[in-house]
Amino acid sequence: MLYITLVVYAIAALLLIIYRKKFHIQDKIFLITKTKFGLKTMKKLGSSRWVKVYSNIGVVATLIAMGYGMWWLFDYLIRVLTQPGTPAGATLVIPGVTIPLIEGIIAIVILAIVHEGSHGAVAESEGVKVKSSGFGFLAFLPILPLAFVEMDEKSLNRVGKLSRIRILSAGSWANLLTAGAFMLLFVLFGIASQGAYGTHIISEGVQVLEITGYPLNSTDITINESIISIDNVTIHNMSAFVKFMQNVEPNQTLNIRTNKGEYTLTLKDGKLNGVFGPVVYKEDLIGSLVSFIGRLLKWIVLLNIAVGIVNAMPVLWITDGCRILHDLLSYITNDKIKIVLTHIIISLTTTSLLYIMIVPRIMGGT
Repeated sequence: MLYITLVVYAIAALLLIIYRKKFHIQDKIFLITKTKFGLKTMKKLGSSRWVKVYSNIGVVATLIAMGYGMWWLFDYLIRVLTQPGTPAGATLVIPGVTIPLIEGIIAIVILAIVHEGSHGAVAESEGVKVKSSGFGFLAFLPILPLAFVEMDEKSLNRVGKLSRIRILSAGSWANLLTAGAFMLLFVLFGIASQGAYGTHIISEGVQVLEITGYPLNSTDITINESIISIDNVTIHNMSAFVKFMQNVEPNQTLNIRTNKGEYTLTLKDGKLNGVFGPVVYKEDLIGSLVSFIGRLLKWIVLLNIAVGIVNAMPVLWITDGCRILHDLLSYITNDKIKIVLTHIIISLTTTSLLYIMIVPRIMGGT
């Protein structure tokens, strides 16, 4: 898989070099390209009367996400400071490195489309023109992707604070909604594919090494079959097998499931010898597809939740949460104090986030 990851990033780097004239540096740290992708759709969605309801709910949801994210961050920071060995609380999202390559790329594309599309639609509903959409990378670390919609800044600054908060909250709100929708799909898919998982996917088990002279000789089990469950208890490895057999009584009848079929066996002495494990089997095509879809749905859920919460937080000076905080403080204080408080809070959250990401790894956490 490492080779595939390297090939994918090499191709991406080659394409970036070929189309380098379409990219430009913005704000000294972003390498971006602008497009017109999705602008008509955003404008059409923005004309719906339901967008206002959607964006109002989004403000509440995003503020809750901001509060939860801040609470979690400082709670985890205290844990790192007071409990040696606490693992790192966050990591960079890099497909093929920290998350699966294919599932990660697809999940990032989905979360980027719903996030930026939501920003654009709500902006249009508030009378703020969306000039372009686009994607890019951090200039100093081009394996970290990003997406954006470019709004008319003058229009954005002219609208009221609440309108601006609606626009800024729309991205996180869309990610949280997407996470909820795909979580439901994940559950339904899991229920619908139970048979496929059970029939086609064999991760580990204990292997039958000998038949002659052992209780299994009275069944149709053959040498090299893998026992994957007994009485509906999954047998992942030899430890699980031994633990299960410790509770088997003499003359107990067992339902044994292997990679080739199901068998019934009555043990006279309560012992089942002639097995060894663990063994690993390759998934067949159907099992591989089911497994991939399950992993994909899981990563779509996880990344949308993570981005929805982190983006709602005032952190790193680049999230929507930073500007939301700036506007929220406008309701309770004057401009000078607002600016100072904004910088203090963002500095604290950014320092805390970097601390729980880096220090535990240096100190031996994982």
